[in-house]
Amino acid sequence: MHPHDVRVDHLPPEGATFDVRLDAAAATALLRERGLSEPLEARELSARIRVIPGGDDVFVLGELQGAVVGPCSRCLETCEQPLGGEFHLTFVHGNVPGEGGEMELHREDMDLELLQGDSIDLDAVVAEQLFLQLPTRAVCSEECRGLCPVCGGNRNDMPCACGDSTPDPRFAALAALRGSGAVSDD
Repeated sequence: MHPHDVRVDHLPPEGATFDVRLDAAAATALLRERGLSEPLEARELSARIRVIPGGDDVFVLGELQGAVVGPCSRCLETCEQPLGGEFHLTFVHGNVPGEGGEMELHREDMDLELLQGDSIDLDAVVAEQLFLQLPTRAVCSEECRGLCPVCGGNRNDMPCACGDSTPDPRFAALAALRGSGAVSDD
C-alpha cells in the first residue's frame, strides 16, 4: 500500500480530507515515469483532496497547486508555468462504461474511474491531474517576441537587424515561377 492510499471501506459517511504534498524531486520523478523527458521539471505540488463515499460510488473533489519549469516555446528561455485548478472524479465499482465491450461513451463518462480493490491511490490522482494541467505551449510572457528565424537571436534581448521580410526558402520555387511570368499576381 502506498503512503497516500485511502481505504474506501474505512471512510466515515461524511468523507475525509487529505493533503498530498510532493517535493520537486518526487513531482519531477512522476513526469519521468510517465515519459516526459528533460528539460521539463516540476516544482513542489500540493493537493487538498476530499474523498466522499456515496453508495457504490466514491467522489473525489480536489484542488492541485504547483508549477513546472521548462523552455519557453517562443524564445527557449527557461520559464515557470503555474499549475492549479479544481478537479472532480467519480470512482465506480465494476465496469466503467465502454470497457470490456462495445458501448458508446458520453461526455459525462469522462470523469469516471474504475475503483480497483478497496483503496484509491491519491498519488496517482495527483499524477493524472498534473498531466492534465500541463501547458501545451509554455511562454515566458504574452509579449515574448521569440527567436529570429534568420539569425536565431532572441528578439527579447535586442532588436534584430534581419527583419521579417526574409523570404521562406520553402517558397523559393514559387518565387522563381513568379519572376519568370509563369504565375501571375491576380
